[in-house]
Amino acid sequence: MQREIRSIVISVAIFLLLHFALTEATNYFANIENHFNEWLLWINITAYFLFVIVGFVAGILTKKHFLLVGALTGACSALAAILIFGVAGHDIFGIFAMLANGTIFGGIGGAISLFVMGNRANAL
Repeated sequence: MQREIRSIVISVAIFLLLHFALTEATNYFANIENHFNEWLLWINITAYFLFVIVGFVAGILTKKHFLLVGALTGACSALAAILIFGVAGHDIFGIFAMLANGTIFGGIGGAISLFVMGNRANAL
C-alpha cells in the first residue's frame, strides 16, 4: 500500500511540473503567435496526454494494480490542477468533466503500463 501511495504522490508531482511547463508554453504562444487558434488543438491534446503520462508512470512505479492506480492518479492530478491552477474555475460541470477526464485518461495510462510491463496477473 505504501508503494502505491508513493507512486501516486510522485506522479502527481510530475503532473504539476508538466502542467506548469505547458501553462508557460501556452502563455508564450499566446503572446508571440498571431495564429494561436492553430496551436490550441495541440495544446489541448498535450493537456490530456499529461493524464496518460502520469497514469503510465504510476503503473510502472507500483508494478501492480495498474488500472486502478492509473485511474486514481489521473483523478488526483485533475484535483490538484483544479485546486492549484484553478483550471475549471467555479463551473461545477467543468470540475466534474476534468475529474472524469483525468480518471479515464489516467486509467488508459495505467493500462498502457500494464501492457508494457507484461504482468497481466495483477491488472486490477
